Amino acid sequence: MDDPDIAKVQTFITPETVCRTLLDLVDIRSPTGSEAGMANYIVDRLHRTGIDAGLQLVEPGRSNAVAHLRGEGTGLNLLFTGHMDTSYSGDEGISWAKASSRKGYFAMADSTF
Repeated sequence: MDDPDIAKVQTFITPETVCRTLLDLVDIRSPTGSEAGMANYIVDRLHRTGIDAGLQLVEPGRSNAVAHLRGEGTGLNLLFTGHMDTSYSGDEGISWAKASSRKGYFAMADSTF
């Protein structure tokens, strides 16, 4: 497809960018109830791309990342939603591992995984 918008987006979404973002996200400890670090990271990334974003405080240590990308006002609204927690309490005695990548493969630096 020769859509100029797709070509423009593809200059920003590269395998390297996707890999770096994945590694950054994996390295943020975010058990249920402690998602603030993940929300801050997402809001910061959105701000750097010029998207209107902010934090919605749920309770101390828990925030949602909320962003608005305004269109022309003539189309339908679109909502993306997802979980930022890692679905465990953080008290399981599992150490947090750092992620790394080499030659397109991902690995955890801690042998407990």
